[in-house]
Amino acid sequence: MSQSFQQSRKEAAFGLKDHIADLLQEFYSVDARQVINVEQPDSGRYNTEKLATLTTLDFNGIDWLVDTAETCFGVGERIRTGDRDFSLRVHNGHRKSEHTRIPKARLLGGIYPRHYLVARRKGQELQSAYLVDMDEFTDAIADGRLDGRRVSFDDGTTTDFYDYRDLAFYDCIVEVFDL
Repeated sequence: MSQSFQQSRKEAAFGLKDHIADLLQEFYSVDARQVINVEQPDSGRYNTEKLATLTTLDFNGIDWLVDTAETCFGVGERIRTGDRDFSLRVHNGHRKSEHTRIPKARLLGGIYPRHYLVARRKGQELQSAYLVDMDEFTDAIADGRLDGRRVSFDDGTTTDFYDYRDLAFYDCIVEVFDL
C-alpha cells in the first residue's frame, strides 16, 4: 500500500534544509552536528509495508532531531508558500496522521515533535519563520481555545490550518525568527 501525499512538497522543502538547520542551531544553541535532518526527498511514494526508522519518525511528524547536552528530541517543519498559518494533517491517505498521533504520543509518553518550525518561502528564500510549541498547541485544541479550518486536497490528504494570530494569542509560539 502506498501513501497519497505528494512528495514534491517535500522535495521543495528539502532545498531549504541548510537554512532551517541554521535556525534550529540558533534557537537551541547547538552546533551543526547536533541538528539532524531525517527527511529524505523522494519523488515516489512511501512503501508503508516496509517502515524504516526515518519513515516512522516522519509519520509521527518529526523532520529533525536535535541533540542537546541534556536530551534529544524531535522537531517538525512546515514550509509554506502562501500565508503564515500552521497546518497539521488530519488524514494522510491511510495511516493515522499527526492530528491523532501527536496528542496520543503525548498522553502515552511516545515520540512526537517538541516544536514545529513553520517557514514561509518564496522560491528558495525564507521570508519568515516561527516555532510552535506542540504541548501548548495540543492543550489549546483539547480545551477548545483553538479551532482549525479543515481543507481536503486532491492527493487524498486532509489538513487543519491554524491562524498565526490565534497561535500567538494562545501562547503557542515560542520563537519568531528575525530573517
